[in-house]
Amino acid sequence: MKNILILSFFLTLFYWNTNAQKLHLETHLFPSLAYQNTFETGYNGTAFAIEYQKTLTSDWDLLTGLEYSFVGWGNQGLVELGLSRNLMKKEKLSLNAELTLLNGLAWFRPKSLYVWGGMVGVTLAWNVRKRSSLTLGTGIRYTQCPAYKDYSRIYSYLDIPIHIGWQIDLEKDE
Repeated sequence: MKNILILSFFLTLFYWNTNAQKLHLETHLFPSLAYQNTFETGYNGTAFAIEYQKTLTSDWDLLTGLEYSFVGWGNQGLVELGLSRNLMKKEKLSLNAELTLLNGLAWFRPKSLYVWGGMVGVTLAWNVRKRSSLTLGTGIRYTQCPAYKDYSRIYSYLDIPIHIGWQIDLEKDE
């Protein structure tokens, strides 16, 4: 996880001086579809995230971020690293497909437990002002805390996340 965090930091730092950048402030809701191999709907938790998006090409963006979650096994902090593909771009609307990898820690005492996961989803952005948009997204998200087996039979979740947020365009004026 330390290597992913360092890689995310340097990629963000490397791309910071270029034009096309966005900052996302989001709330994530995690309706649960299943845990372990058991299909059972429910509610897994909530998260708050801050994400940075950097344009790589006209269709591809790099995503990095930090997430603080309250989920089934407790509080956790995750580092996000992913790619976003532009599927549609109109004057006021855009639609992106995203693939995100998650690495982090569930904060337990006396020692934190490793958490990993991934998410595939879509995000719709509606431009409400010159440099800001409202965002709404959903997808499929899998998370696992392998060491939590020692405390519970439930140590992985399959969720259908819903995220709502505000996107700020940091692009420099030419």
